[in-house]
Amino acid sequence: MAGFFGRVSNVLKGKTNSALDRMESPEDQIRLFVEETNKQMATLQKAVATAMVDEKRLKMQLDDLISKADSWEKKAMLALEKGDEFLAKEALLKKEEATDSARAVLKDWETQRDATVKLKKSLGKTKKQVEDSRRKYNLLVAQYKTAEAKKQVADRMSATDVASPLAAMEALNEKVLTMESEAEAAVELMGDPESDALESKFAAMEREKHGDDALASLKAKMGL
Repeated sequence: MAGFFGRVSNVLKGKTNSALDRMESPEDQIRLFVEETNKQMATLQKAVATAMVDEKRLKMQLDDLISKADSWEKKAMLALEKGDEFLAKEALLKKEEATDSARAVLKDWETQRDATVKLKKSLGKTKKQVEDSRRKYNLLVAQYKTAEAKKQVADRMSATDVASPLAAMEALNEKVLTMESEAEAAVELMGDPESDALESKFAAMEREKHGDDALASLKAKMGL
């Protein structure tokens, strides 16, 4: 994946022998440079905004699961107070399911949160580098007032090393793409595989034991 300044450079190089050569003033060249960098910055800002939305979505999902787990525990306590142990066990099993889901979402949210923080920092650094580049470009173009000078500006642009900055931003962008691919793969692998009769029996026994243990724990907590 080409870097930010690499993409700007490729766009400008493609226009060097056409648009730039037809421009009548260095100010036109400055305008073109600003337009292209603004377009690339808009793309980067959109990527950061998307990462922020994903992070907020995961946080909301996590909060919802935690709330559900608390709600199921309260329902279990109410059922136990009413003398319905079976209903209390079912509620505790629901609480356990919500808690397990919350643990999984927590890991995803922490990963996305860290990536978003790094993207924000890198975007701020990129903005500064863009402004620095614009100032340097203005100084460069100001040295040339004639058509021959404009040609020299194009040569200088081609010779400038613009591919090296923002390696950190590139790595973070790749990480976000990898995370999205892994999330899609995880969704594809999700499902409810059928179990044979023996596995179903053991699963039912394990579920019953989970319910008994949870009920005993709740009774101890309530002093019953």
